[in-house]
Amino acid sequence: MTTENFTDAELPASGLARPGSRVLLAGTAHHPAAPQLDVPAVARSVTDLAAVLRDKIGVGAENLGELLIDPSGPSVLGQALDRVAPEASDTLLVYYAGHGLIGPNQELYLATSATDSLRDGLYNALPYRALLESFQKSPAKTLVVVLDCCFSDRGRPPARLAIDAAFEHPLVHGGFLLTSAARDERALAPPGEEHTRFTGALIELLHHGDPAGPPGLTLEHVYRFLHRKLPDDTPRPHRHSTGVAGELVLAPNLAYPKPVEEPDDWRPGDPLPGADVDPGSAPGAAPPCPFRGLQPFDPEAAEYFFGRDDLIEEVTRCVTGSDGLHAVIGPSGSGKTSLLRAGMVPELEKRNWKVAYMRPGGSPLGRLAELEEASSRPRVLLVVDQFEELFAAEVTEDDRKSFLDRLARLPAAVIVLRADFYSHCLRYPKLRRALQDNQLIVGPHP
Repeated sequence: MTTENFTDAELPASGLARPGSRVLLAGTAHHPAAPQLDVPAVARSVTDLAAVLRDKIGVGAENLGELLIDPSGPSVLGQALDRVAPEASDTLLVYYAGHGLIGPNQELYLATSATDSLRDGLYNALPYRALLESFQKSPAKTLVVVLDCCFSDRGRPPARLAIDAAFEHPLVHGGFLLTSAARDERALAPPGEEHTRFTGALIELLHHGDPAGPPGLTLEHVYRFLHRKLPDDTPRPHRHSTGVAGELVLAPNLAYPKPVEEPDDWRPGDPLPGADVDPGSAPGAAPPCPFRGLQPFDPEAAEYFFGRDDLIEEVTRCVTGSDGLHAVIGPSGSGKTSLLRAGMVPELEKRNWKVAYMRPGGSPLGRLAELEEASSRPRVLLVVDQFEELFAAEVTEDDRKSFLDRLARLPAAVIVLRADFYSHCLRYPKLRRALQDNQLIVGPHP
Protein backbone atom coordinates (compact mmCIF):
# COMPACT_ATOMS: atom_id res chain seq x y z
CA MET A 1 0.00 0.00 0.00
CA THR A 2 1.40 3.40 -0.89
CA THR A 3 1.03 6.39 1.40
CA GLU A 4 0.47 10.10 1.10
CA ASN A 5 0.37 12.82 3.72
CA PHE A 6 -2.90 13.79 5.35
CA THR A 7 -4.20 17.24 4.62
CA ASP A 8 -4.49 19.53 7.63
CA ALA A 9 -8.29 19.22 7.53
CA GLU A 10 -8.11 15.43 7.95
CA LEU A 11 -5.82 15.45 11.01
CA PRO A 12 -7.14 15.72 14.57
CA ALA A 13 -7.35 19.32 15.71
CA SER A 14 -5.34 20.57 18.66
CA GLY A 15 -7.19 20.59 21.96
CA LEU A 16 -5.69 24.06 22.44
CA ALA A 17 -7.68 25.32 19.44
CA ARG A 18 -11.08 24.59 20.97
CA PRO A 19 -13.12 27.66 21.96
CA GLY A 20 -12.79 27.19 25.71
CA SER A 21 -9.02 26.63 25.77
CA ARG A 22 -6.48 29.23 26.89
CA VAL A 23 -2.68 29.36 26.69
CA LEU A 24 -0.24 31.45 28.73
CA LEU A 25 3.31 31.47 27.40
CA ALA A 26 5.85 33.15 29.66
CA GLY A 27 9.62 33.39 29.65
CA THR A 28 12.32 35.31 31.49
CA ALA A 29 15.36 35.94 29.32
CA HIS A 30 16.90 39.15 30.70
CA HIS A 31 17.89 40.29 34.19
CA PRO A 32 18.93 43.97 34.12
CA ALA A 33 20.34 43.90 37.66
CA ALA A 34 22.34 40.72 36.96
CA PRO A 35 23.09 40.41 33.22
CA GLN A 36 25.24 37.35 33.91
CA LEU A 37 21.95 35.51 34.42
CA ASP A 38 20.59 36.41 30.98
CA VAL A 39 19.41 33.52 28.77
CA PRO A 40 18.68 35.17 25.39
CA ALA A 41 17.45 31.90 23.90
CA VAL A 42 14.40 31.98 26.19
CA ALA A 43 12.81 34.98 24.46
CA ARG A 44 13.25 33.46 21.01
CA SER A 45 12.04 30.07 22.25
CA VAL A 46 8.78 31.38 23.70
CA THR A 47 8.12 33.71 20.73
CA ASP A 48 8.73 30.94 18.17
CA LEU A 49 6.60 28.50 20.16
CA ALA A 50 3.74 31.01 20.03
CA ALA A 51 4.25 31.34 16.27
CA VAL A 52 4.13 27.60 15.61
CA LEU A 53 1.02 27.21 17.77
CA ARG A 54 -0.65 30.03 15.85
CA ASP A 55 0.55 29.43 12.29
CA LYS A 56 1.01 25.64 12.11
CA ILE A 57 -1.28 24.26 14.80
CA GLY A 58 -4.23 26.63 14.38
CA VAL A 59 -4.44 28.06 17.90
CA GLY A 60 -6.26 31.37 17.46
CA ALA A 61 -5.41 34.74 18.96
CA GLU A 62 -8.19 34.51 21.54
CA ASN A 63 -6.85 31.18 22.82
CA LEU A 64 -3.27 32.49 22.96
CA GLY A 65 -4.39 34.66 25.80
CA GLU A 66 -0.97 35.85 26.99
CA LEU A 67 2.57 36.02 25.61
CA LEU A 68 4.65 37.37 28.47
CA ILE A 69 8.37 37.97 27.90
CA ASP A 70 10.49 39.21 30.80
CA PRO A 71 7.79 39.86 33.43
CA SER A 72 9.12 42.69 35.58
CA GLY A 73 8.35 40.93 38.85
CA PRO A 74 6.46 38.03 40.44
CA SER A 75 3.27 40.07 40.78
CA VAL A 76 3.17 40.66 37.00
CA LEU A 77 3.51 36.95 36.26
CA GLY A 78 0.99 36.10 38.98
CA GLN A 79 -1.54 38.62 37.66
CA ALA A 80 -1.22 37.16 34.16
CA LEU A 81 -2.02 33.72 35.60
CA ASP A 82 -5.02 35.11 37.46
CA ARG A 83 -6.36 36.73 34.27
CA VAL A 84 -6.05 33.67 32.06
CA ALA A 85 -7.10 30.88 34.44
CA PRO A 86 -10.77 31.91 34.90
CA GLU A 87 -11.24 32.27 31.12
CA ALA A 88 -10.45 28.61 30.38
CA SER A 89 -13.39 26.21 30.38
CA ASP A 90 -11.81 23.44 28.26
CA THR A 91 -7.99 23.26 28.50
CA LEU A 92 -5.62 25.60 30.33
CA LEU A 93 -1.93 25.43 29.35
CA VAL A 94 0.74 27.42 31.19
CA TYR A 95 4.24 27.28 29.67
CA TYR A 96 7.21 28.83 31.47
CA ALA A 97 10.85 29.05 30.33
CA GLY A 98 13.67 30.67 32.29
CA HIS A 99 15.61 30.13 35.48
CA GLY A 100 14.26 27.87 38.20
CA LEU A 101 15.30 28.52 41.80
CA ILE A 102 15.13 26.35 44.91
CA GLY A 103 13.61 27.91 48.02
CA PRO A 104 14.39 27.14 51.67
CA ASN A 105 11.74 24.42 51.80
CA GLN A 106 13.08 22.82 48.61
CA GLU A 107 10.23 24.55 46.78
CA LEU A 108 10.46 25.61 43.15
CA TYR A 109 10.45 29.32 42.23
CA LEU A 110 10.16 30.78 38.71
CA ALA A 111 12.49 33.67 37.93
CA THR A 112 11.28 37.06 36.68
CA SER A 113 13.22 39.92 35.14
CA ALA A 114 13.72 41.36 38.63
CA THR A 115 15.52 38.24 39.86
CA ASP A 116 19.14 39.24 40.53
CA SER A 117 20.47 36.09 42.19
CA LEU A 118 19.80 32.38 41.77
CA ARG A 119 20.52 31.86 45.46
CA ASP A 120 19.06 34.89 47.24
CA GLY A 121 16.62 36.21 44.64
CA LEU A 122 13.52 34.37 45.81
CA TYR A 123 11.59 37.53 46.68
CA ASN A 124 11.81 38.57 43.04
CA ALA A 125 10.67 35.16 41.74
CA LEU A 126 7.21 33.56 41.67
CA PRO A 127 6.66 30.57 43.96
CA TYR A 128 5.40 27.63 41.97
CA ARG A 129 2.66 27.20 44.55
CA ALA A 130 1.20 30.52 43.31
CA LEU A 131 0.69 28.92 39.91
CA LEU A 132 -1.13 26.05 41.58
CA GLU A 133 -3.33 28.48 43.45
CA SER A 134 -4.29 30.22 40.21
CA PHE A 135 -5.35 26.86 38.78
CA GLN A 136 -7.83 26.51 41.60
CA LYS A 137 -9.67 29.50 40.10
CA SER A 138 -10.05 27.86 36.69
CA PRO A 139 -13.11 25.93 35.50
CA ALA A 140 -10.92 24.16 32.91
CA LYS A 141 -11.42 20.41 32.49
CA THR A 142 -7.78 19.75 31.60
CA LEU A 143 -4.89 21.60 33.24
CA VAL A 144 -1.42 21.47 31.69
CA VAL A 145 1.87 22.92 32.92
CA VAL A 146 5.12 22.80 30.92
CA LEU A 147 8.27 23.98 32.70
CA ASP A 148 11.53 24.55 30.81
CA CYS A 149 13.73 25.55 33.73
CA CYS A 150 16.28 24.18 36.15
CA PHE A 151 14.97 21.85 38.87
CA SER A 152 11.60 21.87 37.10
CA ASP A 153 10.53 18.42 38.25
CA ARG A 154 10.09 19.92 41.73
CA GLY A 155 6.80 21.18 40.33
CA ARG A 156 3.67 19.10 40.79
CA PRO A 157 0.16 19.00 39.34
CA PRO A 158 -2.57 20.94 41.19
CA ALA A 159 -3.89 19.14 44.26
CA ARG A 160 -7.45 18.98 42.96
CA LEU A 161 -6.24 16.79 40.11
CA ALA A 162 -5.00 14.08 42.45
CA ILE A 163 -8.63 13.00 42.81
CA ASP A 164 -9.73 10.22 40.50
CA ALA A 165 -12.67 11.99 38.87
CA ALA A 166 -14.06 8.99 37.03
CA PHE A 167 -17.33 8.98 38.99
CA GLU A 168 -17.65 12.04 41.22
CA HIS A 169 -16.41 14.61 38.70
CA PRO A 170 -16.88 13.20 35.20
CA LEU A 171 -16.23 16.54 33.50
CA VAL A 172 -12.69 16.88 34.88
CA HIS A 173 -10.26 15.14 32.54
CA GLY A 174 -7.12 15.58 34.65
CA GLY A 175 -3.80 17.37 34.76
CA PHE A 176 -0.42 17.01 33.08
CA LEU A 177 2.97 18.37 34.13
CA LEU A 178 5.84 18.16 31.61
CA THR A 179 9.29 19.28 32.77
CA SER A 180 12.62 19.70 31.03
CA ALA A 181 14.82 18.56 33.92
CA ALA A 182 14.86 16.44 37.06
CA ARG A 183 14.48 17.78 40.61
CA ASP A 184 18.20 18.42 41.05
CA GLU A 185 19.15 18.98 37.42
CA ARG A 186 19.78 22.14 35.44
CA ALA A 187 17.99 22.75 32.15
CA LEU A 188 20.08 23.38 29.05
CA ALA A 189 20.36 26.49 26.88
CA PRO A 190 23.63 26.05 24.93
CA PRO A 191 25.42 29.38 24.23
CA GLY A 192 24.86 30.63 20.71
CA GLU A 193 21.80 28.49 19.98
CA GLU A 194 18.56 30.32 19.17
CA HIS A 195 16.37 28.07 21.35
CA THR A 196 16.70 26.28 24.64
CA ARG A 197 17.34 22.61 24.02
CA PHE A 198 13.96 21.42 25.33
CA THR A 199 11.70 24.07 23.77
CA GLY A 200 13.65 23.92 20.52
CA ALA A 201 13.01 20.18 20.24
CA LEU A 202 9.32 20.74 20.97
CA ILE A 203 9.07 23.43 18.28
CA GLU A 204 10.70 21.08 15.75
CA LEU A 205 8.22 18.33 16.61
CA LEU A 206 5.18 20.60 16.29
CA HIS A 207 6.47 22.17 13.07
CA HIS A 208 7.55 19.02 11.25
CA GLY A 209 5.67 16.20 12.99
CA ASP A 210 6.74 12.64 13.74
CA PRO A 211 6.49 10.15 10.83
CA ALA A 212 6.33 7.27 13.33
CA GLY A 213 3.73 8.93 15.55
CA PRO A 214 -0.09 8.86 15.69
CA PRO A 215 -2.34 11.25 13.71
CA GLY A 216 -2.61 13.52 16.73
CA LEU A 217 0.41 14.31 18.92
CA THR A 218 -0.90 13.76 22.43
CA LEU A 219 0.85 15.11 25.50
CA GLU A 220 1.94 11.57 26.34
CA HIS A 221 3.41 11.05 22.87
CA VAL A 222 5.17 14.43 23.02
CA TYR A 223 6.82 13.40 26.28
CA ARG A 224 7.92 10.04 24.92
CA PHE A 225 9.20 11.59 21.68
CA LEU A 226 11.27 14.22 23.50
CA HIS A 227 12.62 11.64 25.95
CA ARG A 228 13.74 9.51 23.02
CA LYS A 229 14.99 12.20 20.64
CA LEU A 230 16.82 14.70 22.84
CA PRO A 231 20.62 14.21 22.73
CA ASP A 232 22.28 12.12 25.40
CA ASP A 233 24.02 15.14 26.92
CA THR A 234 20.66 16.83 27.51
CA PRO A 235 18.60 16.57 30.73
CA ARG A 236 15.78 14.07 30.30
CA PRO A 237 12.19 15.34 30.42
CA HIS A 238 9.79 14.11 33.09
CA ARG A 239 6.02 14.01 33.24
CA HIS A 240 3.28 13.57 35.81
CA SER A 241 -0.22 12.81 34.61
CA THR A 242 -3.61 12.33 36.23
CA GLY A 243 -6.88 11.23 34.65
CA VAL A 244 -6.87 11.23 30.85
CA ALA A 245 -4.96 14.49 30.41
CA GLY A 246 -2.08 12.67 28.70
CA GLU A 247 -4.43 11.82 25.82
CA LEU A 248 -5.06 15.50 25.01
CA VAL A 249 -4.03 16.20 21.41
CA LEU A 250 -1.51 19.01 21.63
CA ALA A 251 -1.11 19.25 17.85
CA PRO A 252 -1.96 17.43 14.63
CA ASN A 253 0.94 15.29 13.46
CA LEU A 254 1.93 17.04 10.25
CA ALA A 255 4.12 14.11 9.18
CA TYR A 256 1.50 11.38 9.63
CA PRO A 257 1.17 9.16 6.50
CA LYS A 258 -2.34 8.48 5.23
CA PRO A 259 -3.15 5.01 3.78
CA VAL A 260 -4.60 5.13 0.29
CA GLU A 261 -8.15 3.73 0.22
CA GLU A 262 -8.48 0.14 -0.92
CA PRO A 263 -11.27 -0.94 -3.31
CA ASP A 264 -14.60 -1.88 -1.77
CA ASP A 265 -14.76 -5.32 -3.42
CA TRP A 266 -13.40 -7.15 -0.41
CA ARG A 267 -13.11 -10.94 -0.75
CA PRO A 268 -11.96 -13.63 1.67
CA GLY A 269 -8.18 -13.67 1.55
CA ASP A 270 -7.90 -9.97 0.67
CA PRO A 271 -6.61 -7.42 3.21
CA LEU A 272 -9.49 -5.99 5.19
CA PRO A 273 -10.38 -2.36 4.54
CA GLY A 274 -8.49 -0.23 7.02
CA ALA A 275 -6.23 -3.09 8.15
CA ASP A 276 -2.67 -1.98 8.88
CA VAL A 277 -0.11 -3.03 6.29
CA ASP A 278 3.54 -3.38 7.22
CA PRO A 279 5.78 -1.83 4.54
CA GLY A 280 8.29 -4.57 5.31
CA SER A 281 5.93 -7.10 3.73
CA ALA A 282 6.31 -5.56 0.25
CA PRO A 283 8.21 -7.63 -2.36
CA GLY A 284 11.95 -7.11 -2.06
CA ALA A 285 11.72 -5.36 1.30
CA ALA A 286 14.22 -6.12 4.04
CA PRO A 287 13.16 -8.73 6.61
CA PRO A 288 11.74 -7.38 9.87
CA CYS A 289 14.28 -6.44 12.52
CA PRO A 290 14.07 -8.78 15.53
CA PHE A 291 14.83 -5.91 17.94
CA ARG A 292 11.69 -3.80 18.16
CA GLY A 293 12.67 -1.27 20.82
CA LEU A 294 9.48 0.49 21.95
CA GLN A 295 7.55 -0.65 18.88
CA PRO A 296 5.14 -3.61 19.25
CA PHE A 297 5.66 -6.91 17.47
CA ASP A 298 3.35 -7.56 14.53
CA PRO A 299 2.35 -10.79 12.70
CA GLU A 300 5.30 -10.53 10.32
CA ALA A 301 7.65 -10.55 13.33
CA ALA A 302 5.86 -13.40 15.14
CA GLU A 303 8.89 -15.68 14.80
CA TYR A 304 10.83 -13.32 17.08
CA PHE A 305 8.11 -13.12 19.75
CA PHE A 306 8.84 -15.47 22.65
CA GLY A 307 7.90 -16.20 26.24
CA ARG A 308 4.13 -15.62 26.31
CA ASP A 309 2.79 -18.97 25.14
CA ASP A 310 0.34 -19.37 28.03
CA LEU A 311 -1.19 -15.95 27.43
CA ILE A 312 -1.38 -16.54 23.68
CA GLU A 313 -3.24 -19.79 24.26
CA GLU A 314 -5.58 -18.16 26.78
CA VAL A 315 -6.54 -15.13 24.69
CA THR A 316 -7.01 -17.27 21.56
CA ARG A 317 -9.24 -19.68 23.45
CA CYS A 318 -11.33 -16.82 24.87
CA VAL A 319 -11.88 -15.12 21.52
CA THR A 320 -12.74 -18.29 19.63
CA GLY A 321 -14.77 -19.80 22.44
CA SER A 322 -17.32 -17.01 22.97
CA ASP A 323 -18.82 -14.20 20.93
CA GLY A 324 -19.01 -10.54 21.82
CA LEU A 325 -16.64 -8.09 23.42
CA HIS A 326 -13.38 -9.09 25.13
CA ALA A 327 -10.80 -6.95 26.96
CA VAL A 328 -7.03 -7.28 27.24
CA ILE A 329 -5.79 -5.11 30.11
CA GLY A 330 -2.35 -4.27 31.42
CA PRO A 331 0.00 -1.43 32.35
CA SER A 332 1.70 0.68 29.72
CA GLY A 333 4.61 -1.21 28.17
CA SER A 334 3.44 -4.67 29.27
CA GLY A 335 3.23 -5.96 25.69
CA LYS A 336 -0.54 -6.09 25.18
CA THR A 337 -0.38 -5.10 21.49
CA SER A 338 2.48 -7.51 20.76
CA LEU A 339 0.60 -10.33 22.48
CA LEU A 340 -2.34 -9.89 20.12
CA ARG A 341 -0.57 -9.04 16.88
CA ALA A 342 2.38 -11.40 17.11
CA GLY A 343 0.77 -14.07 19.29
CA MET A 344 -3.00 -14.34 18.88
CA VAL A 345 -3.37 -13.19 15.26
CA PRO A 346 -1.13 -15.90 13.72
CA GLU A 347 -3.09 -18.52 15.71
CA LEU A 348 -6.39 -17.13 14.44
CA GLU A 349 -5.14 -17.03 10.86
CA LYS A 350 -4.36 -20.75 11.10
CA ARG A 351 -8.10 -21.20 11.79
CA ASN A 352 -9.13 -19.02 8.83
CA TRP A 353 -10.02 -15.98 10.89
CA LYS A 354 -9.45 -12.45 9.61
CA VAL A 355 -8.41 -9.54 11.83
CA ALA A 356 -8.94 -5.81 11.41
CA TYR A 357 -7.37 -3.11 13.56
CA MET A 358 -8.31 0.38 14.64
CA ARG A 359 -7.60 3.00 17.28
CA PRO A 360 -10.48 5.15 18.53
CA GLY A 361 -8.56 8.44 18.62
CA GLY A 362 -9.70 11.41 16.56
CA SER A 363 -12.98 10.22 15.05
CA PRO A 364 -13.89 6.85 16.59
CA LEU A 365 -17.34 6.60 14.97
CA GLY A 366 -15.99 7.35 11.51
CA ARG A 367 -13.16 4.86 11.86
CA LEU A 368 -15.50 2.16 13.15
CA ALA A 369 -17.92 2.76 10.29
CA GLU A 370 -15.11 2.05 7.81
CA LEU A 371 -14.48 -1.33 9.41
CA GLU A 372 -17.94 -2.27 10.61
CA GLU A 373 -19.14 -4.01 7.45
CA ALA A 374 -16.05 -6.19 7.19
CA SER A 375 -16.04 -6.87 10.92
CA SER A 376 -19.65 -8.14 10.79
CA ARG A 377 -18.59 -11.10 8.75
CA PRO A 378 -18.22 -14.50 10.43
CA ARG A 379 -14.75 -15.26 11.76
CA VAL A 380 -13.65 -11.64 11.59
CA LEU A 381 -12.24 -10.07 14.74
CA LEU A 382 -11.90 -6.34 15.31
CA VAL A 383 -9.00 -5.32 17.58
CA VAL A 384 -9.41 -1.85 19.08
CA ASP A 385 -5.93 -0.89 20.24
CA GLN A 386 -5.15 2.05 22.56
CA PHE A 387 -8.77 1.92 23.76
CA GLU A 388 -8.03 4.62 26.34
CA GLU A 389 -8.11 7.15 23.46
CA LEU A 390 -11.90 6.85 23.61
CA PHE A 391 -11.80 8.83 26.86
CA ALA A 392 -9.79 11.73 25.45
CA ALA A 393 -11.20 15.22 25.92
CA GLU A 394 -12.02 15.75 22.24
CA VAL A 395 -14.40 12.74 22.12
CA THR A 396 -17.89 13.84 23.13
CA GLU A 397 -19.95 11.73 25.52
CA ASP A 398 -22.60 11.16 22.82
CA ASP A 399 -19.98 9.87 20.37
CA ARG A 400 -18.45 7.72 23.10
CA LYS A 401 -21.78 6.05 23.89
CA SER A 402 -22.65 5.58 20.20
CA PHE A 403 -19.26 4.00 19.57
CA LEU A 404 -19.74 1.57 22.46
CA ASP A 405 -23.25 0.65 21.31
CA ARG A 406 -22.01 -0.19 17.81
CA LEU A 407 -18.93 -1.99 19.11
CA ALA A 408 -21.07 -4.20 21.36
CA ARG A 409 -23.13 -5.35 18.35
CA LEU A 410 -20.14 -6.85 16.54
CA PRO A 411 -19.81 -10.66 16.61
CA ALA A 412 -16.24 -10.50 17.94
CA ALA A 413 -14.11 -7.60 19.17
CA VAL A 414 -11.18 -7.13 21.55
CA ILE A 415 -10.32 -3.86 23.27
CA VAL A 416 -6.73 -3.26 24.40
CA LEU A 417 -6.80 -1.07 27.50
CA ARG A 418 -4.18 0.55 29.70
CA ALA A 419 -4.78 -0.57 33.29
CA ASP A 420 -4.96 2.97 34.71
CA PHE A 421 -8.11 3.58 32.62
CA TYR A 422 -9.98 0.64 34.13
CA SER A 423 -12.23 2.83 36.27
CA HIS A 424 -13.25 4.93 33.26
CA CYS A 425 -14.81 1.85 31.66
CA LEU A 426 -16.93 1.02 34.69
CA ARG A 427 -19.33 3.89 33.97
CA TYR A 428 -20.63 2.01 30.90
CA PRO A 429 -22.71 -1.18 31.34
CA LYS A 430 -21.53 -2.82 28.12
CA LEU A 431 -17.91 -2.38 29.15
CA ARG A 432 -18.59 -3.58 32.68
CA ARG A 433 -19.97 -6.85 31.30
CA ALA A 434 -16.89 -7.38 29.15
CA LEU A 435 -14.57 -6.61 32.06
CA GLN A 436 -16.50 -8.96 34.32
CA ASP A 437 -16.85 -11.91 31.95
CA ASN A 438 -14.19 -11.68 29.22
CA GLN A 439 -11.03 -10.00 30.43
CA LEU A 440 -7.40 -11.05 30.25
CA ILE A 441 -4.80 -9.37 32.48
CA VAL A 442 -1.34 -8.89 30.98
CA GLY A 443 1.50 -8.25 33.41
CA PRO A 444 5.06 -7.19 32.59
CA HIS A 445 6.99 -9.59 30.37
CA PRO A 446 8.93 -12.05 32.55
